[in-house]
Amino acid sequence: MFYGNPDPGSIPALGMNTQPSNGVGGPLGSWQKYNSDGEYEVGSVTFKFDRKVTDPILDLSGLGGYVSRVGSYVYNGRMILVGLGSFNSTNLHLATEGITLEKEASNSNLTVDNNIIQVIDRNTHTRAVVDDASRYNWIQFKDGYGKQYNVNSPSLVPAGTGSVKLKGTFDEVTFKLYHQATPYSYFSREEYGTHSSYFANSIDGDPANGDGINGMNVINTESVHIGGQWFNGDQNWDLFRASLRLQKPSSIGDKVWLDKNKDGIQGATEKPAAGVTVRLLDNEGKPVTDFNGNPVEDQVTDKNGNYKFENLAAGEYIVEIVPNKGQKLTTKGDGTNVEVDSDFDSKTNKTAPITLEPNKNLTDIDAGLVEEDTYKLDYEFKPSDAKGTPDKLPQEVLDQLPKAQEKLADGTKVDSPKDFTPVKDEVNGGTWTFEAWDKETATINGANEHVTGTWVFTKDPVKEYKLDYEFKPSDAKGTPDKLPEGVLKQLPEEKGKLADGTEVPSPKEFTAVKDEVNKGTWTFEKWDKDTATIDGKDEHVTGTWVFTKDEEPEKEYKVTHEFKSGTPGKELPNEVKILKPTDQEGKKDGDKVTPTQPSKTEVSVEGGKWVFKDYDKTDATIDKADENFVGTWVFEENKPDPSKEYKVTHEFKSGTPGKELPNEVKILKPTDQEGKKDGDKVTPTQKNTK
Repeated sequence: MFYGNPDPGSIPALGMNTQPSNGVGGPLGSWQKYNSDGEYEVGSVTFKFDRKVTDPILDLSGLGGYVSRVGSYVYNGRMILVGLGSFNSTNLHLATEGITLEKEASNSNLTVDNNIIQVIDRNTHTRAVVDDASRYNWIQFKDGYGKQYNVNSPSLVPAGTGSVKLKGTFDEVTFKLYHQATPYSYFSREEYGTHSSYFANSIDGDPANGDGINGMNVINTESVHIGGQWFNGDQNWDLFRASLRLQKPSSIGDKVWLDKNKDGIQGATEKPAAGVTVRLLDNEGKPVTDFNGNPVEDQVTDKNGNYKFENLAAGEYIVEIVPNKGQKLTTKGDGTNVEVDSDFDSKTNKTAPITLEPNKNLTDIDAGLVEEDTYKLDYEFKPSDAKGTPDKLPQEVLDQLPKAQEKLADGTKVDSPKDFTPVKDEVNGGTWTFEAWDKETATINGANEHVTGTWVFTKDPVKEYKLDYEFKPSDAKGTPDKLPEGVLKQLPEEKGKLADGTEVPSPKEFTAVKDEVNKGTWTFEKWDKDTATIDGKDEHVTGTWVFTKDEEPEKEYKVTHEFKSGTPGKELPNEVKILKPTDQEGKKDGDKVTPTQPSKTEVSVEGGKWVFKDYDKTDATIDKADENFVGTWVFEENKPDPSKEYKVTHEFKSGTPGKELPNEVKILKPTDQEGKKDGDKVTPTQKNTK
């Protein structure tokens, strides 16, 4: 990495050699590969930095192909030249986002477009400097008789050389490398004067003598078959050099001084201005960043009045001075003595745009300051001229007079204050209100300024007031939140046209009201004011009513019982349901109660038995409602006894009314089946039915 602008040919560089590898246009040894036309990706290169850099310069040289190919054979005693090689070059595609490319010079054989770097002319040779221009404009060969020929070729140009700025701040950048193959057929005889042997594809109508090729896109080791001959050792590659450098940072600065004689020129005895803020902006007046992308901080002049903005990238800048209070910029110099004149516009406090070149330290951006002339602004209050206005303002008005303002610069504009508090004048029976200033905005114009404000007086009117009443329920616990209509009908009427100071006793005789809905009685309790006094405003009096609940006979409650099955899928049988205890009657609020136990706690049924477990609670307290206990029964299935045996017996009966079975039938009853176990499936024994 290098700073400044060194000669690219004098600094170390990275050499890169790109060749048309296998598959670039076709397989090795194929005509498709020889004649390929276009761009083929062959690799990539990544430049990494040990820290972030901003806008580095990429210097390139030797960008463009090298080719050496003389394909020839003897025909009828003549040496026939066929198929010179293709022109080569390498295209560099920027592959890192957030970076853009910008061409640095207009005289290089490079073009930068859509973040792709490539040579402008494809028919380049590999040297940036031509030693003997003529040797690159023709190709020399001899025929079979030793006769030498000069064959016109496209006029070659030097290889691509130039510089490209990588705009952005980054620590890594990658380029993809593409091989660009350009057949000779692109260089026509009409435009370039190219010799016909460049396009020799047949001799005397015999295509076997021609190669059908006007390109030679081969790698160095590839064997080529042309005109019945094999050619080895062809050269066709692009060796170019690349190096990176940073532009050397620049700086802007110099001095701020006190221009005592106000001539815009630094005098030998004039003192420096310390502690003055200096800002650096871009040419649009916006904040700037330094060479490394960091914000440029404001500078403050030192004891010698000096300031300096360092580590700046090349570009256009504006310097702004922020004068201290009581100071302003002196007259801008005419530019005849840039080392000592003031460079700042006295109205904007800024310089004109400054063009800063790389590796440049500007030390002549100076600013002269002068002390501003200052003036005074004071205020006065007076009564208005309206009839009936007292001729003297009360002290409460005079206390609001704004303070005088000192040391105001010429041209300063000061808005006259407006927010003042009206003042009650008890002596004159009215109110003073601020009306207006004779100047809404005072402007210092080379002299002190005086502003007068007027107050108007308004006589207080003779005012009448009203007195109204309100009833509300008391805050006692259990009191309904809404008064009945019988109470509200007794609310006293509003009294109007009462003079200030009037005293009105609050009425006290009200009739108690029976509340059938809430079962009680409302009785007037008291007013919040026994006497209402008008004191410069309307008056409101609130009366409170209390509620007394009627006594009620004590209520009785009962205890009920409920049975439920605790065995999923099993409903309680009637034999259990009928055991539910009778309700317990006559219970009072607060009584502690217990459930009645069932008369039986086990009930046998087919296949098992139901067993009473317990109630959901052992006791309860009556709380203004009946109490219910829920008892749970569970089913327990009978378990078979493997040791016990059972038998199957038979019985005959007559199915004809009035007819008994004769002995002849009875004796046919089958013998019992012995030794049956619990769970055995059995069938009856059949007998002869005749």
